[in-house]
Amino acid sequence: MVRVYDGGLKSSARAGLQRAGEFFVENGLPAVGATVGGIGGLAVGTVGSAALGNLKVTRMGAAQLALGVTALAAPGAALIGLGLGAALAGVLEGSAHWQRPSFQLDGKVFAQSYRRELEKDGVDLSGTRTLAQAVRRASEVRGAAYVMERAGQVAKDGYRPEDMKAGLDFDRMGPRIVGRDTLGGLEVQRVTDLRKREGTDGYSLFNTILVDAGVNLAQPDARTDFLLGHEASHARHRDCAAALGEAAVLQAVGSPDSLLWAQQELSHAQEYRADQEGYQFARQRGHSPEQILQAAVDLFGNTGSSHHHPAGPKRLERLTQP
Repeated sequence: MVRVYDGGLKSSARAGLQRAGEFFVENGLPAVGATVGGIGGLAVGTVGSAALGNLKVTRMGAAQLALGVTALAAPGAALIGLGLGAALAGVLEGSAHWQRPSFQLDGKVFAQSYRRELEKDGVDLSGTRTLAQAVRRASEVRGAAYVMERAGQVAKDGYRPEDMKAGLDFDRMGPRIVGRDTLGGLEVQRVTDLRKREGTDGYSLFNTILVDAGVNLAQPDARTDFLLGHEASHARHRDCAAALGEAAVLQAVGSPDSLLWAQQELSHAQEYRADQEGYQFARQRGHSPEQILQAAVDLFGNTGSSHHHPAGPKRLERLTQP
C-alpha cells in the first residue's frame, strides 16, 4: 500500500539552488567583505559567517578564512572560486535530493482497503463508489474522529516494513550520514545539520530515527534519551504511516474543518503518548524525573501549539501528571 517515490527533477533542482545559496551566504561573507572593505570587511564577514553558524566561531573553517584572505589580494579570483564552490554544493545537494525518495500511498489499494474496513465496522456504503463518497458517508454515521482514526489504522496495517528500506537508505545522501546505531530493533541515523536544515533535533520515518549529528548516543544524557524514546514511540506505533492515510482522506474530500480538527486531535494524542514513552525510556536509562523534565523544557518548553504538536507548556503539564 505504501510505496517509495522519487520526487523528480523539479524538486532536485529546487534543493540544489537552495543549497547553492546557503553555501554562498555561509562561506562567502569573509571573501565578499574582504573584496568590498579590505581588512575591516574581512573581519565583519568573518563575524557574520560565525553568527550564521549559531555564533560558534570554531565553525569558521580554515578554508573560509583562506578565501577571505585571498580576496584581499585577488578579489576576482576569490569570488570566482566562491561561485564554483556554491555551484558544486548545489549540484551535490540536488543529486542527493534526486535520489532521496519519499513515501506515498497507492491510492487505489488504500481506497479498497478503507472501504472494506468501514464495511466490517457496519458502515453502509451502498450507493457509494469513490473514496470521497465513502468518507462522507462514514463521517455522517460515525463522526470525523472515527473517519480519521480508521484511515490511519488502515495505512498502518497496509504497509510492509521491508518495503520501506529503499526509502530509508540514506547512504545516497553521502557524507551527511555520520553514524548508524540500533535501538530496540530501530535504526538510528545521525545526520549532519539536521537541526539546521530541518529545524528539529530528530524525527522518525517508519522504523528509522533520524537525529542531528551532534547527538552522542554513547554518552548518557537526559535530553538525548528523552528524544530517542519519544521518536522511538512514533516509529513503533507507525505514526508516519497513519499520517499518510489521514492525508489521503483529507485530499479526497477537500480537507473539511471537521476532519482537520479530528486529525489535529489524533496528532496531539500521538505527541502526548510519545512524550510519556520518552519519559519512561529516559527513566530506564537512569535519569531522574527532574533531569527529564528539564530536557523536555529544553526541547519544546517554549513552543506554541500547531496542527501537529500541542503547545509546549501543555505537553510539560501532561508529562508531570501521574
